[in-house]
Amino acid sequence: MHHLMRVLNCRSIVGFRSNVGILDRINSNVATRREIPWSGIIAEAVAIIAGILVAFAIDAWWDERNTQDWAAAQLLAIRDEFAQNLTALDEIVRTHDSNADKLEIIVNKIRKVEYGDRISASAAVWSALIAWRTADISTGTLEALLASGRLGDIDSLEIRQSLAIWPTQVENAQEDENLA
Repeated sequence: MHHLMRVLNCRSIVGFRSNVGILDRINSNVATRREIPWSGIIAEAVAIIAGILVAFAIDAWWDERNTQDWAAAQLLAIRDEFAQNLTALDEIVRTHDSNADKLEIIVNKIRKVEYGDRISASAAVWSALIAWRTADISTGTLEALLASGRLGDIDSLEIRQSLAIWPTQVENAQEDENLA
């Protein structure tokens, strides 16, 4: 056993000496690598920063594009709502004009009749007395836009101002209509 220990010690000394060679090579390699490649590091840093800036620019462009698309869609929806309102208002004006004509017929008949006489007129003429139609202006799309807080996403200052005061104008017109 003593002999085995000697053999192991000899082998470990030989192994140690070969390991010393490896250590010398590692030390030599480390010494040459201690020089920092600044140009490579700077080039990588610039590439990373440029990539991040490009990503931010693309993200900002995409957000702006989505905002413009959203604003355009809102304006189209409001235009459609206004067009429907105009069609409804035109119909109301025609109905009011027709009712005014029918009421004029009744008023003329009343002027010609003697006290106690009956006035004869068609049911359509008499219906003008009770068939008064009021305007029901739809502003749901505009109200949704105003409630969203995104009115500022519309580029045109003139359009933004007009849209902002529209609900008040509608309310004033409906108050005037109720008083009439």
